[in-house]
Amino acid sequence: MIPPARRGEGLGWLGMSMTLAMAVGPTLGLWFTDNLSYHVLFLSGAVLSSIALLLTFGGHPATACLSSRLRDFSASPWIAVAASIMPIIR
Repeated sequence: MIPPARRGEGLGWLGMSMTLAMAVGPTLGLWFTDNLSYHVLFLSGAVLSSIALLLTFGGHPATACLSSRLRDFSASPWIAVAASIMPIIR
């Protein structure tokens, strides 16, 4: 996805996003548990994970045909999403 000439910049963005997630994630998690509930916390995590999963499928180049996308399809992300939603549903 990142051209070889801009790999350093891509790694910089990746590192910055991971650092930002480690700084903001626990703060938001504590705020959710203090002001809302654990159910809302897990439900929002499941929704955000589902959105991220859908966005990853949209990241394929437009030249890739549907049959190649289906051939490369893996069920493991869908299993992970289902496993994260199951505790909320019960």
